[in-house]
Amino acid sequence: MPKIGKNVLENLTQGMYKDALIIYREYIQNAADQIDKARASAAFPDEELEIVIDIDEPARRITIEDNANGIPMSEVERRLGDVADSDKVQGEEKGFRGIGRLGGLAYCRELRFITTYAGEAQQTTMIWDAATLEKILNDRDDHSSAEDILDRIIRYEHAPCDEASHFFRVELLDVKASNDRLLNAKDVGEYISEVAPLDYGETFQTLAPKIRSFIDDQKMRTAITPPHHGARSSSSITITFLSTASNSIVDTQRSSRGTTTRSKTFTPI
Repeated sequence: MPKIGKNVLENLTQGMYKDALIIYREYIQNAADQIDKARASAAFPDEELEIVIDIDEPARRITIEDNANGIPMSEVERRLGDVADSDKVQGEEKGFRGIGRLGGLAYCRELRFITTYAGEAQQTTMIWDAATLEKILNDRDDHSSAEDILDRIIRYEHAPCDEASHFFRVELLDVKASNDRLLNAKDVGEYISEVAPLDYGETFQTLAPKIRSFIDDQKMRTAITPPHHGARSSSSITITFLSTASNSIVDTQRSSRGTTTRSKTFTPI
């Protein structure tokens, strides 16, 4: 019987991106799609839906979390374990191929997907052993199929949680030394400003009033205040979706761990 060889997994992980920062775009897109779905179904009308990116440079850990629907426990294996078999509709959602979430495997020793779903009292963690995957891919004598390798590197953990909890979290643990740029809050912030834009640059100000006027006409919530900047060893970036439109408005925050102050910049993407 024909098989899918391990090189497919190499192409979808180590060979996926030339620029490691692109994984931020992939995970933001996935989270944004879930927020759009939650908005469309009015699932959490009294909550501010957002994407929080936490970069812990000393611990070499990256966390990307949204508080949209999450994934039901019964669907975690299919939706996160199946490769290139996404339910998303091309042209209607930001991601659709079902492969972007694997990108993080190339840059860390362990990749975790952690989720809860409203109404369920159990948190599910799907753990991908990226270090073992790398060893298998580099072993020329190992001719395991892609399916067999997935069985070897994926495991699950479960823990009780509040039934009202709903979130999806991506964790990259022990980010490789060769990918220090992923832990540089300044570089990450600048990159995210390109894929989830902040305020308009000075050279774009001639069109900015027209765009803001359109936003006001569409009754989208918007406000412009200067963002807060600063280099820190541990920082977070928050993207808050405030519009019911599919092209949402973002609120980007960078703060030190534990700081509650917020500075907001809203711009359509």
